[in-house]
Order: sequence, then C-alpha cells, then structure tokens
Amino acid sequence: MKKKYKLLLGLTISLFFGISSAFSQNQYYLDLDASNSYLYYPDDLSLSLMDGAIDYTIEAWVLPVSGRVNDGDVILYRDQSFSLTMYDGNGDGIVADFYFSVFDVATSSWIDYHTLNDHNLSMDAWNHIAIINNSMDNTLELYANDADVSYSLYAAQPLSPSTTTYNLFIGADQMASPNHSFGGYLDEIRLKNIAEVPSSLQMYTYRQEYLVDGNTAALFHFNEGSGTATVNVASGNNATLYNTITWRSWRYKSGRSLPLYTTFLWNGTFSGSSLYGPNWDTGECPSESDDVIVPSGTANNLEIAENDNFKVMNLTLESGATMSIYGVGFATIQNLEIEASAVLNLESFLTVENTLINGNGANGIIIKSSGNEIGSLIHDQSGIDATIERHIDSYNPGDPDDGWHYLSSPVGDYTIASSDFEPSANDDLFAWDDATGMWLNYHGTGFTELEKGIGYLCAFQHSATHTFANSTINVSDVVFNNIGQNSTWELLGNPFSSAIDWNSGSWGKININGAQVYSNDSRNWSPAGVIPATNGFMVEVNHPINQITIPADARVHDTQTWYKNDKVKDNTLEIKLMGDQDKGWDYTTIAFNEAATESYDPEYDYHKLYGQPSAPQIYTLNSDSEEFCVNTMAMPEPEKIVPLHIRIGYNGEYQISVKENSVETEGNIYLEDLKTASLTNLSNVKKYTFRAIKGEETDRFLLHFNSTTGVENIESASDIHIYSYAKSIYINSAEAIMGDIKILNIGGQIVYSQHLSKSNMHSVSVPALRGAYLVQFIGEGKLSTQKVIIQ
Repeated sequence: MKKKYKLLLGLTISLFFGISSAFSQNQYYLDLDASNSYLYYPDDLSLSLMDGAIDYTIEAWVLPVSGRVNDGDVILYRDQSFSLTMYDGNGDGIVADFYFSVFDVATSSWIDYHTLNDHNLSMDAWNHIAIINNSMDNTLELYANDADVSYSLYAAQPLSPSTTTYNLFIGADQMASPNHSFGGYLDEIRLKNIAEVPSSLQMYTYRQEYLVDGNTAALFHFNEGSGTATVNVASGNNATLYNTITWRSWRYKSGRSLPLYTTFLWNGTFSGSSLYGPNWDTGECPSESDDVIVPSGTANNLEIAENDNFKVMNLTLESGATMSIYGVGFATIQNLEIEASAVLNLESFLTVENTLINGNGANGIIIKSSGNEIGSLIHDQSGIDATIERHIDSYNPGDPDDGWHYLSSPVGDYTIASSDFEPSANDDLFAWDDATGMWLNYHGTGFTELEKGIGYLCAFQHSATHTFANSTINVSDVVFNNIGQNSTWELLGNPFSSAIDWNSGSWGKININGAQVYSNDSRNWSPAGVIPATNGFMVEVNHPINQITIPADARVHDTQTWYKNDKVKDNTLEIKLMGDQDKGWDYTTIAFNEAATESYDPEYDYHKLYGQPSAPQIYTLNSDSEEFCVNTMAMPEPEKIVPLHIRIGYNGEYQISVKENSVETEGNIYLEDLKTASLTNLSNVKKYTFRAIKGEETDRFLLHFNSTTGVENIESASDIHIYSYAKSIYINSAEAIMGDIKILNIGGQIVYSQHLSKSNMHSVSVPALRGAYLVQFIGEGKLSTQKVIIQ
C-alpha cells in the first residue's frame, strides 16, 4: 500500500528497515479521467472464489478528484454480485461518500448499504475503503479510513452464487457501454473470501504490500507503469485498460526507508520562496496533504523563507541535499527523513508531528543561532542527534555587570570539558550548588556537565557561537524534587530545542510560585511567559517539600530571543525606570483584580528578583514589606495609594515612564515625588525625569489612584510641613488651610483619616500607631506627603 503515512512510533524500526526490500514494486497508481475509462477483468477460477461467499473483504484505495468525480461513479462492479459506488449523500454536489450493493438472487434486485454520514471521504486526497461481511457475527460493515461508517447494524449478506460468467470491472459498471466512469485515482484493490479483522487492514500505517494467499480472489498493485494490461497477482492473469487511463508514478526510490507517494519534486530552478510554483516539477506548490522529495544537485536549495508557512505530509531530504528554514519561516511536516549527507539548516521554526529520521546524525540537523534569533525544533522522536548552536555576546571588561548570560542544555547532560562551553582563563561558568546555597565556579570546582533542566551563569571574553555538538535532542519531561533548600530562588533551565511557555502545558508545580527570565539588555529579571531555548530561568520556592515538572507539552515556537511582556492586560499599570547611562532598565507592574488580596497571591503576584547592581530597580511593597515586580491587588477604590520604591546603581538622571496603562479609574493617576514635592499626572504626561544619587532612600515615590477625584488642578505643596512628636502628628503652614489627613502604612493602606477644619496648625493624636508611616494632606487644591516615625 502506498497511500497514507502515519507511522506508529513503536513500529519505526521494524517497518522502516525490516520490510524495505518489499517496497520495490510500489511505484504506480492509475489516473482515470471519467471519460469512459475503465479496467476489464474476465471471470476466472481465481475470481470465482467470491461466488456465493458468505464471508468476504473488499478493499480499494481511492482519490476522488474535485470537478471530475460524479455521483454514482463506479469503483468496482461485478455483474449480479456486488458493486462499490461513489455517492453524494446529502445532495450538496460534493461526492465525498460511497455505498456498497449486493445482488439478491431471490428477488433479482440489488440491496444497497449506505454510510451513516456524508463526507466520510476526503476530496483530492487518498482514502481507504473496505467492506467486511462476517457470517459468524452476522454483520456487514463499511469502513472509511479506519472508521466504521455503516448507516446501521447491517446483517450479513452473502454474495450470489455463480450461474454464469461474472466479469469484474474497475472504474465502470459494464463493458459494451461503460457507465458512471470513475473520476480520480485508484490503487491497491483486493478481494478475499474471508472476513478480515479491521486492525489487520492497511488503512493508515505504511506497510508491506499485501501478499497473495489461498483466500485471495483478486489483488491489483498497478505497478507496471505503462501499457494497457495490469496483472491480478492472485492468478497471474491480466486486466485490460480501456480508453484514457494514465499511469502515475509514486516517485519510489529503491532502498528508501520512507517511501513517498506524491509527485512533488523540488527542482530549485529559481532562488527564493519554497512557495513558488515553478520551483516544483508539477508547477504547483505542495499542500499539507502532499509528500515532497528534495534531491541533491539542484540549482537552488529548498528554502523556507521569511513568513513562509510550509506544510506537507512527508518530506525526504535526499543524500547531498540541503534545506534551510530561516527568517520567520514556519514548516510543519508530518514525517521527515534526512538521508545520509543531507543537511537541514534550521534558523527559524520547524514542527515534525509524527516521525523524524536523521540518517546524517549530528551533521544532519543544524539548529542555528545568531545574536537575535535561534532555530526552534519541536518533535517527539527520541534518539535524534543534532548540532545546536547558542550565540553568546562578549562581556565588557570595564563593566562588571555586563555580559552575563543564563544558559541551559537542550541535549541532556552535556560534557563541558573540551566543548565550546568550557571556559578559558578569562571566561566564567558558574553552577548553583543547592546544598550549600553558593555559586560554584568551573575553575577550581570542576563540575563536569551541563545537566538538562538546570540553569548556568556564564560570561565569555569574546562574542562567539558556541555549539552543543554531536548531541541527542531531549524530548522528555524533566522533573525536580525538593529544590531550593538553601535559597528562595532556584536556577533551572529550558531542556528543549524550542521555547517553552510557563503559562501553558502540564507543568507540575507543587509549592512553586512564579518564574522569571533575565534580559541581557535590561540587566534585570521579568516574570516569565515564554522562556527561550537554551535559556536558564529562576523559579520561586515556597516550601522545602516541592516538585516541578518541566513538560514537553509546554514547547512553543516563539519569535523572540528574550522574554518581552507585550500583551496588554486589563486594569494594569506598567512603569519603566531607566537611567541616562546604558546600564539597563527595569519594570514594575501594578494590577487590579477583584479576586486579588493585599497579601501575596501566587496566582497573580511576582516577588522582586534583583538584576545587576548597576541596573536601576523599581518595585512596590505590601503591608508585610514583601517586594514585588508584579503586585496585584483589589480593584482600585477612592483613596488608593501605592508606594513606589527605587534602587539606583549610579548618580545621574533617570526617567519614570508609562509603558502600559489600562487601569479603569474614575479619576487620574498621579506620581508624587516626595523628595522634590512634585506631582505628575500620569494619565496625561507619560514621562517624569528626575535626578537621583546612589544609596539614597528607596521610598521616594507614591502612586495615587482615584485619590484626587474632582480636583483638576491639584498641586504639590512645599509650604505645608508635616512631622511627628511622641504620639501626635502635626501639620502647619503659613496660611490657614483645611482638608483631609490620611495616614498610610508602608504598603499604602490607609490606617487613619480625618477631616481638618481651617487652621495654620493641626495636631492629630495617634496613640495606637508605631513605626514608619506616610502622612498625606489634601485640601484646597494642594497635596503634601511626608514620611514620619511614630515612637
């Protein structure tokens, strides 16, 4: 059989190599043009095995061609015995079904057996049809592509006994004036006088051609390739071809371990896209149901280029041929075979959904890497070797915070010594030792392998593309138990040859909080969404007894090398802090969700993980003094104030800007600078510039949500003085003022409020409070906030 290739993984070796010699005749099929074309096979002793059969199996492979096949076109016909006919079941003009008929001698009429639904067959694609009559089970069943599609539970119906000559027609229903000629392709027709078990039929798996046995009445392989005769291998006698029938080649190559059945051959006449028809011998581009052969020696290699979306069923890259996938090209291949000396250069995205064979070993698949992108391969075939690159930029000797990279192995446990990742005297490679809670330097400690699923910290003196050479790609889940025994954070690694998505797949997370990914550009950590290939990432551990599974079903193709959170989320304010020197930047996110609390919510919040010391840091706190890079709290109400903290790595000018604002507030969002007593309306002004000194206090800013509802021209007032003494807070000014006083804890929660009448001096007794607080006065268009210590 030569039609559908959906190889069961467990049968790979036996099917490919155990029977390859039996494929030598799988070369051709017949193309009937629906213009009175048919085959005629005269009745003989072999065919008479079907006479009066109480058990039988009738099979055919058919490809109905759109616009050519019509309702009632005959696939098989034997006068006064049986017929197999195409059928437009629902009258929609699409002939995508069939029915089977048996001649009843007692009534001299035909009994029709229909399918349950219309469109059981695929147009313009190969389909397997089978009829099984089983007298012991008293059933007659119709199958299409491995599915029982019988309209009802039909009782067994024997074939009529022979009283005269019953000839066999293929593609029509009589000889003198053929009617209902079939419009499409036919192959592999078999008639037997026993009821086969459905699982034994060659419906999907590519297997050895059927062999003749004592129960075979007819078996046509159609492998002659030319002429007007084709042999019934059950008898040695020939059927005769009439009118316009064309022999079509399956392009079978002797010795090939993965035979292909389509006529799409890459000729590579022109450079450029794989989706250019003249580059294929048919003049048309293959589709996802087609098979492809890429030979060697073409003028141009097969290139799946920028924005191409290339999908085929089976693809064989012949010895000496080269295929490249680059740019943002996507390729999805059901089954891929790379023959000896063939090369796949992968710098973009490839998914192999069923079977991958790499006859050229580690040299057959090169997963490329540049400064901006890395190739991505998703497949499930174990034992596939490849060469996987990872480009690593050099560090800056004058900047100790520059050039650090977090590395992981996509090929299992990889030996460091003598590899591209072995650091020289001027390079660094560190592993985290969970037992001691310390970094181990390869120089001196000499850990020997890059273990799959573990992250590593490296810095190299020179920019270079490093290679995981001669390695087997990991395709299995990786599980860790009881990590983070000496640290809240644990450095893990992406163990696959593609990116993984922290928010999809069957991650097993027991006592594990969020994950974060480091950016070399910002020199800071961000909450993980997509984790790139060959990248380490941090996970937060909240209990010594824990488990995490890095699952293969989290693999994704992603167009970015480093994590970027570009998805707009509801009720979210994202703030960026950046300095005037090229030493990175940082983000913090304040989000509002009615299901969130003021405490840490593992589902919504991310604790702050600090980047390089020179990089600016920005974060928020809750009332428990926990630091957050993503802080999700209850929906904003009037009076909501969030303290905004910064850490500065150098003296200079800095800028706070709004990256995203989708918060639904009744009023505006204000940024208050407590040091300069300035107030910026972030709803209108997206940037605020200020100067800062390394080592200054971190609690410099406040974010006001809705607290100024109804005040259009509020100003920060430097002439209002707020201070504490003993258990009282004092507010004074040169002019008499009136307004509201609010006392907030370090998490921004209001713990006390009071309206103040007009006066130059106000005194508020707070005997229950102790510690550091923010005191805010709002009134008469003025706002003043100051930090106090209550003894």
